[in-house]
Amino acid sequence: DAEHNATINHGWVYVLSNEGSDAQKVAGSKWLAFLNELDSAKAIFDGGGVTGPLKAQEHLDYMIGQSPQYEIFVQENERAKTQVWGELGTERWEIMRKMAENIFKTGTGPEDAVDAAWAEMEALGA
Repeated sequence: DAEHNATINHGWVYVLSNEGSDAQKVAGSKWLAFLNELDSAKAIFDGGGVTGPLKAQEHLDYMIGQSPQYEIFVQENERAKTQVWGELGTERWEIMRKMAENIFKTGTGPEDAVDAAWAEMEALGA
């Protein structure tokens, strides 16, 4: 199910960032850092009361519009993008959103979705 896939996705990225090839370790570390940025951003949207990593499913739900607070999230996201993510914020957000849609809406496996997202991020010079 979606929650299981999200857990696998995070775990898979973590393993690659620690045990993969040199290139995979670099890409995995960058991706983990990006996931942490998303968690931090959502904590800001929630009023700053969240500490530590959020569940993958929770922030993916926000990204693909399944949360009842999604409209508020979108508005806050627009305002906070540049503050939280800097110049590449919008592009990174769109890549992550597309990855979430691939995993949860089309049934594409996490590995394929992350591979595609990594390629896009590398193209941005992430």
